[in-house]
Amino acid sequence: MITKKEIVIAFILAINLFLLSFFFSRNWINQTCCPYESQRLYGFPLIIFSISKKTQDYTEAQKIYSLHNYELLNEGWELKGGSNNINFGLSLLLNLFFYLVASGICVGLFNAFIFTLTQRIREGRT
Repeated sequence: MITKKEIVIAFILAINLFLLSFFFSRNWINQTCCPYESQRLYGFPLIIFSISKKTQDYTEAQKIYSLHNYELLNEGWELKGGSNNINFGLSLLLNLFFYLVASGICVGLFNAFIFTLTQRIREGRT
């Protein structure tokens, strides 16, 4: 049976994981036919926002690895919310739902582990 305490713990864990996912970033440079597309993506499992630029110069594209976000935006890089397929609001909602499910599973597994551990300890003492 699920208690209110477990629900609160799962919800707090989900919110913390969701907020920490904003710090997860992936950087890469795609080489298409002629230009380079450089991207920095934030969010997991879905993209929350991205900073990108298409350029002909490879050294300009490599700035994604060395410059901070505000420096890239000051140089004219583009900031987008969401991804190409999913808009910003839906990606936020789906990421939050993912972390709610994941934290619920983690709290359930942890409670099952603690329950079996306490049962074994009680059986050993009696």
